[in-house]
Amino acid sequence: MTRKVTTNRSRNGFGLILFGTALFAAPMTMFGQNVTAVAGGGFKVVKIISQTSQFTTQFDATPTNTNDAGVGFADTPSLGFAGTSTFVRFNPQGNIDARNGANFAAAMTVPYKSGLTYHFREDVDVINHVYTVSVKLQGNAPNPYVVLGTNFAFRNTASMPFNLDNLVAEVNSDKGTLHVNNLVVTALAPPVPNPNCTVVLPPNPLTADGLSTPFILKATNPDDGPCHQNNANQSAFVEAGIIDTDTGQISVYMPLVIDAGTQPAAHPVKPTLPKNHVVALWFGYNGNNLKQDEAVWGTLAASNCVNGFGNTLFGQYSYCNAVNFFNAANDAIAKGKLKVPQPGIGKDGFVCPMVRSFTVVDQDQSDNVPTTYLITTDGRFAQNTAVNRAGLFGATAFGNPSDNKLVDALLDPALGCTPWTAPDLADPGSMVPALPLNELQAKMFQPAPVAEIPLNDPMALVNNAESLGKTNAYRAGVNQAPAANPTAASPLVYCQNFRGIHPTRLAQDKAFLAARPSPFPNLANSLFTFMVQRANASYTLLGCQDLLNLPDRITPITDAAGVVIDAVIK
Repeated sequence: MTRKVTTNRSRNGFGLILFGTALFAAPMTMFGQNVTAVAGGGFKVVKIISQTSQFTTQFDATPTNTNDAGVGFADTPSLGFAGTSTFVRFNPQGNIDARNGANFAAAMTVPYKSGLTYHFREDVDVINHVYTVSVKLQGNAPNPYVVLGTNFAFRNTASMPFNLDNLVAEVNSDKGTLHVNNLVVTALAPPVPNPNCTVVLPPNPLTADGLSTPFILKATNPDDGPCHQNNANQSAFVEAGIIDTDTGQISVYMPLVIDAGTQPAAHPVKPTLPKNHVVALWFGYNGNNLKQDEAVWGTLAASNCVNGFGNTLFGQYSYCNAVNFFNAANDAIAKGKLKVPQPGIGKDGFVCPMVRSFTVVDQDQSDNVPTTYLITTDGRFAQNTAVNRAGLFGATAFGNPSDNKLVDALLDPALGCTPWTAPDLADPGSMVPALPLNELQAKMFQPAPVAEIPLNDPMALVNNAESLGKTNAYRAGVNQAPAANPTAASPLVYCQNFRGIHPTRLAQDKAFLAARPSPFPNLANSLFTFMVQRANASYTLLGCQDLLNLPDRITPITDAAGVVIDAVIK
């Protein structure tokens, strides 16, 4: 599913941008520390409160007997000049300039003199990696500030930090000092949550003991800020599929994820597994990149865990032992042990939606799980079971927005369809949908053309370049055949089908979907308009307009607040 917000920081399971930067009234943060850099003394550093969004800063700088000195903001000051994203310099030519990408520049010539104090202002946008810098002129000029640079790019060697949390000063000449003081930082937007978290798997995660041991969420890089399961932008989810290889019966279990250093509100139920079985895990995430880690060395390798390809992560999606699970399931189907139900016909007269239908997919199909957990009023977590719902007063459910959930919980009910479900081993008597059920049903019954992971899926890219190896690694986790060559995973063909099929079915289903509420009312006012903005955004993210040289057939209509309220579909 696709959720579209305004700031390009991360995608969630619905597909798109996750972290917004609405302005807010923030208190000014003042730092009383002074810092003096001296010739030959290297970089001097002052820690500031981490800034991850837009902020403005003012400070005074006094160069004395030096002809090359400067001050800037950095994420990693140990890198020296290369680690400074913004940098204002008293240059060897006797003027003040600032770093703009790979070079220093200034909009006008502003000379400086030794011993005089200069007051600077920087307006910094950490998200878009630009800053505007001004210096205050001496005297009583009508406009006391001179703009040295507008929207200067961060230094090219430190061009994409997640946060800036250090002020650094340095004298680069053989004599002199640079004194910096009166530093004031004002945040102009709320902090952006750390989009990159790690899930730590317990020992033996494919066993009953491992499944019922909480998985741990932590920050991948603590310098980028903490990760918390109760932050909707960082929540991680796990789903297990279990197949009884004797009978072919599939069951589902949802391992619990909690914050590092905390305890669950209720200990997870220890499942009873069949005598002969295969277990697989799939992971979903509401942020940008979820990395797998292990509490005991060797766990990931022993559990056949796949987090990406080479040194690159998929992003929100990963799996463990999925290939073995699907091999067992496919074998059970072939032997008649496992009966996959037909999806049926919807109220619109078409085959009910499945996760490999071009009427359902977005730019990163099959990338999350329909798992839900409970959060208590005091911020602890538990499995979403009948026992816990009754015993944990005030606890509420939250889940992983996903293409699977879109089909199972939203599109199927709207079209009079019923998802395939299996027993939840943590919640006796409960039948739940699941990613492996969705994929097995779609593999068997999806009419052509079948949507499978293309080379231009954002989670299949390697450094923004297409990768057949990563595409096939992604496909393997969701029971899709590997593409023998790039043509078999053609972005062009995928976009042609997406453009030709998705808008047509959406227009035909408008009456059914428009009668249903939107999963994100702040983005769209019904399920129909949510699907509109989702499809429209996916067309852009997949680069379909450039590939096909054709505009999207869907044009969203929004109200004054930017909420999608209708669409023109050609």
